[in-house]
Amino acid sequence: MKTFCGADDAIMYSDGASAVSSAVAAFAKRGDLLVVDEGVYESLQTGVTLSRSSVKYFKHNDMTDLRRVLERIDDKDKSIGRKSNEQRRFIIVEGLYKNYGDLAPIDEIVRLKHEFGYRLIVDESLSFGSVGKNGKGAIDLHGMKFMDDVEIVTISLENAIASVGGICIGDEEIVDHQRLSGAGYCFSASAPPFTASAAIASIRAMQDTPELMKRLSVNRETLLKELESVPYLNVISDIRSCIVFMRLRDSSSQTSLADEEALYAKITGKCLDCGVMFISTEHVRPLLHLSPPPSIRITVTAAHTKTEIRKAVQVLSNAVKTLIR
Repeated sequence: MKTFCGADDAIMYSDGASAVSSAVAAFAKRGDLLVVDEGVYESLQTGVTLSRSSVKYFKHNDMTDLRRVLERIDDKDKSIGRKSNEQRRFIIVEGLYKNYGDLAPIDEIVRLKHEFGYRLIVDESLSFGSVGKNGKGAIDLHGMKFMDDVEIVTISLENAIASVGGICIGDEEIVDHQRLSGAGYCFSASAPPFTASAAIASIRAMQDTPELMKRLSVNRETLLKELESVPYLNVISDIRSCIVFMRLRDSSSQTSLADEEALYAKITGKCLDCGVMFISTEHVRPLLHLSPPPSIRITVTAAHTKTEIRKAVQVLSNAVKTLIR
């Protein structure tokens, strides 16, 4: 992994969620400052909570608001005579947001973190293996470099890599620190050799078979094109995302979130009756700082065929036509 990503070192955890949450809590402690996207998913939010650091949230994927938050912190520093290096400070984002399907503008975030003197933690759990020319994630997509532009990168191996566990990559100091301070590493059994070998095989396949990413890109484009024919629903996620979210086109104050969520559950249930599984998002909201809107979530992979994609979309379309009149 460290060779593939061009990093100095990497550490492997036996659980993907623990890798993400433990890495955050290993570096941020009481008295430190975290500036966090309000839309981060459960594992990152858990790490933020466990750190017991001071937390400032910025609006989801809103770089104008991120700058506003950083400027307010800077103004507060000046007013009380506090130097920024008196506490460790991190910006925390996802490369590809699990609950929204949009990509973080890593290049803009890197510029802001350099301008205001922060370190950057990026979770690439959903973007690694699905985003970028070589599947290296959102950091690579924006031409940024591991360690130089992003100090800490966490990756669950339980998504595109199709294994178990998670990793954190960075320089030697970042990795060595977690051997004693990463709770999910210290207080857990090591990852089984089988799952580690499976992850290595997946990464080698990404390196040796570049057609996989091309096939994934074609399948994603095919899915998005086919979804244009589905009535009443719109794609609300980034067109570069393989996790596609759909919502009602006219979702307004006239339709309550509970009614909208119930409708999506009926649609996905009807699709399942026809042998196609889609997800109606009913998230564990107490664990999140910001509850994402209800939606239908579709994931496309390189293993799907165009016939399968078209059939799935046709089933979805028929279910929507039946339930929405």
